[in-house]
Amino acid sequence: MSEESTGDKRVHVEFCGQLHEQAGTRSQSVRTTAGTAAELWDELRERNRLTLDQSVVRAAINDRIQPWTHPIRDEDRVALFPPFSGG
Repeated sequence: MSEESTGDKRVHVEFCGQLHEQAGTRSQSVRTTAGTAAELWDELRERNRLTLDQSVVRAAINDRIQPWTHPIRDEDRVALFPPFSGG
């Protein structure tokens, strides 16, 4: 793994829908050592007491939906989307 994917980095996170309510904020800048979106989710879930399972949440990294295996880099923008419905 590259140093960038394993070292300390700052990530800008946006919580949408139900995640915003649980986190108590719409966005936050966090320091993380997460190498992937999944590792970042685990950190955020614990830090913000998020109750949804990763399998029902989608992550957009720099405005593109990405798999949980996607690497996290310094200054990435990560938006987290819970399940939603509507018409």
